[in-house]
Amino acid sequence: MKNRFTVCVEGNIASGKTTFLKLFNSNLQFDKELPQVSCKVIEEPVPSWQNLCGHNILEMMYKDPHRWGHLFQSYVTLTMTQAHTLQIKESIKLMERSLLTAERCFAANLYCSGIMSKPEYLVLKEWYAYLNSHPKINVSADLIVYLRTTPETCFKRTISRSRTEESAISISYLKDLHKLHEECLIEDKSLTTPVIVVDAEQDFHEFPHLLKSVQRNILNYYEQFRQNDKENGSFS
Repeated sequence: MKNRFTVCVEGNIASGKTTFLKLFNSNLQFDKELPQVSCKVIEEPVPSWQNLCGHNILEMMYKDPHRWGHLFQSYVTLTMTQAHTLQIKESIKLMERSLLTAERCFAANLYCSGIMSKPEYLVLKEWYAYLNSHPKINVSADLIVYLRTTPETCFKRTISRSRTEESAISISYLKDLHKLHEECLIEDKSLTTPVIVVDAEQDFHEFPHLLKSVQRNILNYYEQFRQNDKENGSFS
């Protein structure tokens, strides 16, 4: 199978990830100044989380995280692994979030806040370790784009988009997640995947030049990836 360049778009809840992904693909198709490269956008499967055989496990998790937090993160682990391993024909795979932040931000937050028990967390950790080490399962990213926002901005956006399941989200929860994203994507010097940090306080709709700048940056990384694979004889 041909190698594919995988970009994971990370950020807090309501940091603008879905908007960025939608605009990235459409703008790439119509902006002739940018290199024309085929992209496959994979958004978080929120509809699947909202309707698992009639069960809205996203809503269940927010309403009673002590009871359903582990179940929800288990399902996220499955759906995220499906996204990571999805075979595509396009040259670039653009994913909304990754298994990395599922583990180190969301599952870790549930455990550190006392919502998820230690045995539940250890089960998830075993899954993460297995998936990350399995020779036939690739859950890595070639590039991370971190949409950096303040928790206050994210809180305003959650109110504005009025997603029913998010009505229980508090500013303190967003602050905890922000701290974990910063630790994982900015402060952790052992992270080998390159990270593009984007000031996502601005709306991409209102600042198209910001979107184009990020696109160019991503495409530059893609070109480096393509050249490296050509030299190694693994890109076609």
